[in-house]
Amino acid sequence: MIRRFLRLSLSILVVVSVTIPALAHAYGSSVHRLVNRSALLHLPPSFGGFAQWATDLEDLSTAADERKCCVSGESIKHYIDIDDYPEFFAGTLPQTYSAMVSQYGQSRVDGNGTVPWAIEASYQSLLAAFQNQDWTAAVAAAADIGHYVADTHNPMHLTVNYNGQLTGQNGIHSRFESQMTGRHLAELEPAPGMAALIMDPLAAVYMSSDTQILAPVFHGSDDLTGI
Repeated sequence: MIRRFLRLSLSILVVVSVTIPALAHAYGSSVHRLVNRSALLHLPPSFGGFAQWATDLEDLSTAADERKCCVSGESIKHYIDIDDYPEFFAGTLPQTYSAMVSQYGQSRVDGNGTVPWAIEASYQSLLAAFQNQDWTAAVAAAADIGHYVADTHNPMHLTVNYNGQLTGQNGIHSRFESQMTGRHLAELEPAPGMAALIMDPLAAVYMSSDTQILAPVFHGSDDLTGI
């Protein structure tokens, strides 16, 4: 019974994190806080207990970024240069980390980023935390999920040309995810609707990577306006 509850709980959190960025595919620290804070608004009444963690989920929304400085392997968990894999566009890209490494080699896979599997690992951590009734660990894992899923909705986290270095637009990453969203943060509102159950979170992460198609759009906008 508790495992069913946990799977439903995490699946809902994943969906909420995915739906909120519909108004802004951008993620500086302020937007990460907004995503995690707003996620609870999408939960059905039966999950009202999550409200007690609202402040913690928001405060921990940037913990994953803060670990980049000192936790080995953390930095590659925030992105995937998915346009380096032609199979993604053909719909034939493997979804598991082991299958990806088998096909492309660990150096290429890790170099291109591992955010889909960071989400998957956080999902498993959340299940284990609830099963062990370790609520501190559960909140931390849930906050990480919100962070990593938010990153998958930033086109600059999904492309080889992540900082405009290939198109003479160096610095576009920061201009997009921090400066532009900072100017428009007050305009961002949670997308309407209630979270729905996702049976396969990893598959859903791959679907959210379709956000990558917006990368050329933002590169073009940067040329016209400097974002």
